Amino acid sequence: MQTEIERIEALIASERVADAVALLSETRAPLGYQLIERAARDGHRLGRLAKVFYEARSFRMVALCFEQVGSFSQAGKMYLKANDALSAAEMFWRDGQELEAAQAYEQGGEYSKAASLYLRLDEVAKAGTAFEKAGDGFQAGRCLLQAGRADRAIPLLQSVLPESEHYLEATLLAAEGLHQAQLSALGVRRLELALEQREVDAQTAPLFRQLALIHRDLGDLTTARSVLERLAAWNMGFEDTTELLSRLTVGMDDTPPVEPLDDFMDARTRTGLERLKDHALLADCSLSELRRIYDHFERKLVEPGTPIISEGDAGRFLFILVRGRVSVRRAGEEIAQLTPGSWFGEMSLVDDQPASATVVALDTCGMLSISLDDFRHVLDADAELARKFYKQFSRELSQRLRRAQA
Repeated sequence: MQTEIERIEALIASERVADAVALLSETRAPLGYQLIERAARDGHRLGRLAKVFYEARSFRMVALCFEQVGSFSQAGKMYLKANDALSAAEMFWRDGQELEAAQAYEQGGEYSKAASLYLRLDEVAKAGTAFEKAGDGFQAGRCLLQAGRADRAIPLLQSVLPESEHYLEATLLAAEGLHQAQLSALGVRRLELALEQREVDAQTAPLFRQLALIHRDLGDLTTARSVLERLAAWNMGFEDTTELLSRLTVGMDDTPPVEPLDDFMDARTRTGLERLKDHALLADCSLSELRRIYDHFERKLVEPGTPIISEGDAGRFLFILVRGRVSVRRAGEEIAQLTPGSWFGEMSLVDDQPASATVVALDTCGMLSISLDDFRHVLDADAELARKFYKQFSRELSQRLRRAQA
């Protein structure tokens, strides 16, 4: 008398797939592994067996059939259907499909393995995301910064604690990212905090050099020279210290400040975010609140001679000048020039009066703009943010009134 397993094998041999599936489903014994073992790596038998398992929705058994005959890619796909991402990853790896293996490792929670494979494939952004999931803020930040995602990289790098072996390198990378994102003052503060009460040595020298470069790019040549002199006193031959000092000393450093207009519209960075923090109206806001406000602004490039606000028009926009200069004119006469960091149009927040002056671009200007309705909506959506803003706004308005009455 045939056993259940022999009956199933007979049905499979006669290609009665539906009957084999029905019998396999009815039996209480876990016969799948025995059927595969009895197939003895016979490709033809395993192929028919895989068809039965597939119809029975037993995808793990299908995967094992493919694995037995060396079809690792197909086995990987079946393991994924069986919700076994880690087994799938091993199959893809054995088949040489590194990207699919990395994705499966990530899906299965083996984030460090996934990140290592992504790095082998030069998929640095994906590696950064995987490292972030693995809780490795330093490696995640380094990869994301390399991928041009400074907005995600900087908070991760700043989360590296002082006791970490990667703290100084993370600080250096964060400062570089902040400088590239036009948040140079924050980069300086980050470096100064890490270097506080520390001497120049092999570990800190790269940070001192970066500190000097940021001060140089900000136009503070005296501080830049002072930092470079400390580096030179430690080791005159460290990287390009001698050359940098020479250029600063003779006034030949023709490296322009990091304010190129061609990066102003780059959506990967929050260009001009520092201008928000520097303004008195947002002095009480946290960095996360500033980012939230910034993301509602629109970036604009304005050619020289272009009117931005016209005297007598309804004032419906708030502007922040990030690059270039503008002229403020009343009745055709210039009454002021505004430079980067200046706000204009903000008085429309408290009244609906027409614009009292014309504002014209003197240079090619980069600016942030937001409609007053959108700005009010941002404040209405966050009571604490609104409280901080209007507190500073009232203070600023009072100061303006006192100056006007003096």
